[in-house]
Amino acid sequence: MGGSAIGPDAAGFYTLFRPGDASDTDTIQPAGPRFQGKVAVLVGPQNASATFGFASLMRRHRLGTPIGEQSGGNRRGINGGAFFFVGLPGSGIEVDLPLIAY
Repeated sequence: MGGSAIGPDAAGFYTLFRPGDASDTDTIQPAGPRFQGKVAVLVGPQNASATFGFASLMRRHRLGTPIGEQSGGNRRGINGGAFFFVGLPGSGIEVDLPLIAY
């Protein structure tokens, strides 16, 4: 499991701690002047997971204008980690399988 995993617990599960999980790293303080120009966010079917979330927040808070095609993300959120990507050769569809479930 590696040095970052703790367990197993009574149910046989491990807890994985990653850099940045500590509560004292949740806030990034701004430094320097804020950008005052217009922002464009390029989006498309390649945008999923965190990039989908970023583009969605930019649009919702009117921080930038999305430009491009419909993204590959969804509003249900991320439900896993350490993904295995499977490409289906006949259709070209790519599916991601989470190896760690949350």
